Amino acid sequence: MAPQGGAAVQGQATTWLQDLRSALAQFVSTEERLGISAALVALALGIAVFLAPRLVSRATAEFRTRVLAHPRVPDAVTDAAWLFPATVVVRTLQLAVFVGATLSLLLLWGYTGLAADLTEVLAVAVPNAAKLGATVALFAGALVGTNVLEEKLDSYATASDNINAHQQGIVFRVLQLVVLLAVGMAALTVWQVRIGGLLVGAGFLGIVVGMAARQTLGSLIAGFVLMFSRPFELGDWVEIDDAERVS
Repeated sequence: MAPQGGAAVQGQATTWLQDLRSALAQFVSTEERLGISAALVALALGIAVFLAPRLVSRATAEFRTRVLAHPRVPDAVTDAAWLFPATVVVRTLQLAVFVGATLSLLLLWGYTGLAADLTEVLAVAVPNAAKLGATVALFAGALVGTNVLEEKLDSYATASDNINAHQQGIVFRVLQLVVLLAVGMAALTVWQVRIGGLLVGAGFLGIVVGMAARQTLGSLIAGFVLMFSRPFELGDWVEIDDAERVS
C-alpha cells in the first residue's frame, strides 16, 4: 500500500513538474527571465509576508467568534484550541509559497535536474507531513474527547445517586482507555500499518491470559458487578459463607 501510494504521488509530481517546465520554457531571453524572476519573488514575498498572516488571523478570529464562543461547544474544545496555534499555519503556508517560488525559479533558469530532485524530496516529505498532522489531530481529538467525557460524567454523577466517586473514576478510566485504543488504531491506519496481524496477536494473547488467569479475571469481573450493582451499602451487616462482618 505505502510504496504504491508513494509512486502515485511521485508520478503526479513529475507530471506537474513537466507542465510547469513547459509553461516556463517560452521565456528564453535573459530579460524575460529576469522580469519573471522579479515578479515571482515579489509575489512570493507579498503572499508570505502580508497576505498569509492576515488571512490566517482573520480566519482564526472568525473561528473563535463563530465556533468556539458558541454556548453549545464544550469548554474542553475551547481549552484545546492552543494545540493548533495560528503561527504554525502561517509558517506552513509561508514555507509552501517559498518552496513553490524556488521550484519555479529553478525551472525558469534551466536547473531542471535540481528541480527534479527537489520535487522527489517533496513527493516523499509532503505525504509524511500530512500523516503526521493527521496523527496529531487524532490525538488532540482524543484529548478533547476524554475531557468532554469527563465533564459529562461529572455532570451525571452530580445529578444522580446511582454512581459514586469511586465508580465514576473507574468508568472514566475505562472510557479513556477505549478512546486511546481507538485513536491508536486509527493512527496506525493513517500510517498504513497492517493492524490485522496485531488484532490476531492480541486476540490470541487474550485467550492465553484468560485461560491462565481465569480465577483472577473472574474475581475482577465479580468485583465490577458488585461495585455497580451495589447489593449492600457501607455500614450494612453482611454474611459471606460462615463469616459475618460490617461492610
